[in-house]
Amino acid sequence: PPIDPEAPCFGEYICYYIDGTPMDPNEYPEFPGEIPEYWYGGGGNGNSGNGNQGSPNGIKTSELSNAHKALLQIAIEEILIKCGFKALYNKINNEGDVTIRLGPAGNARYLTSKVIEYNQEFPNLVLQDAGTLAHELFHAYQHQLVYGTVMTSLGSNHINIEFEQMVFQDIVNRISDGGTGRVGTMFNQNNIPGFQSAIDAYKTWISQLTNYGTIYPDLNSIPGFDAAYMSHLHNFKIYGHPIYTVSDVVVGLLPNALKQFYNNSFNCND
Repeated sequence: PPIDPEAPCFGEYICYYIDGTPMDPNEYPEFPGEIPEYWYGGGGNGNSGNGNQGSPNGIKTSELSNAHKALLQIAIEEILIKCGFKALYNKINNEGDVTIRLGPAGNARYLTSKVIEYNQEFPNLVLQDAGTLAHELFHAYQHQLVYGTVMTSLGSNHINIEFEQMVFQDIVNRISDGGTGRVGTMFNQNNIPGFQSAIDAYKTWISQLTNYGTIYPDLNSIPGFDAAYMSHLHNFKIYGHPIYTVSDVVVGLLPNALKQFYNNSFNCND
């Protein structure tokens, strides 16, 4: 199965597959020397920036080799057949500024210097994964078009930023897949009492937001959306992926990126 795009894979930590199951340590990729602190990836790490500022230059891949561009194209082609992912890709390509390159990332990470960086040691594993690309493009959306320096100040892998990204992808997956099999996979601390109730409630909520996988919602028109979102975020703090739950929930940071994106403004036929 695909590797979690932001989980560490060595030392005292456990590397997770994207479905939340731990990877066999014998399968961990090897890295020379000390691993830098910024291995954790995710939004908010890197140079500061401000939302809605800077000239949009789209998604640039000139720093990749032709072979790596071909792998990335596999992810792009999958993204373009899923309406929500396609809308995000087009939004960043038209209004954002992202350079995709290889470097000393985890599996992949978005830097607030407007870079998506894939790990240079095993690019063949991650470049072709559509979920990884969508994950990092949504972080670019959060940073460049909504939160700006607020996101930068939170640091990498912050639970507010990562949970919002998860909800974004789960809405797409619920509609594209026609079921909840890939919804809520980052809820994975199933050894804690109450886990099943929390994940079931989350899956039901995503189903209700999408009218059971039939429509992309206008989140701004749903009564009580913010309160329900924060309730599930607090559950995620208890039962979510450990790489994210170490940070504290910022209660006053509402899901404005989600509400700006899912506002009944994109056409799936575009």
